[in-house]
Amino acid sequence: MFDTERFIIEVQERPPLYEVKSKEYANQALKAKLWMEIGQEVVAHWADLGPEEKNKAGKFTYYFIS
Repeated sequence: MFDTERFIIEVQERPPLYEVKSKEYANQALKAKLWMEIGQEVVAHWADLGPEEKNKAGKFTYYFIS
């Protein structure tokens, strides 16, 4: 089962993902890195997944919590 509360906490710990007035908000490379960090924290065996599997896991997570 997906841990929505943990996901929210992980996002909240990374303000460049949501603080639009931040200079870092526009930095796409940083945001991609931060989303990868979140993936590592909330998706089991994230490091073992290939790029397509990570993409699917991310989409599943997005649709699951929406």
